Amino acid sequence: MSESVSIKVNIAGKEYPLKITSSEREEVFSVESEINEKLKILKTDYGVKDKQDLLAMFLFQYMMANKKKNTDSEAINDGLYNKLKDLDEYISDYLKG
Repeated sequence: MSESVSIKVNIAGKEYPLKITSSEREEVFSVESEINEKLKILKTDYGVKDKQDLLAMFLFQYMMANKKKNTDSEAINDGLYNKLKDLDEYISDYLKG
């Protein structure tokens, strides 16, 4: 079991304390870096300087991207469900006949 550690992450120039397992450390700092990089891109692309506005824009883009992923996943799951249902019916018909 991984040991719990306290760290601080810096998002948009503000530090936030977190308690994580030592095994999560690399992933947390990678996410921190990715967020800050995307905020820099938004700042450059849109000329927005207010950090709260940048965070809101980032959150909106993130949620839209996840909504599409969830919709895609639901479509895949529906397709798999239908195929499994068809397979179940085929096997049931085969076993009856």
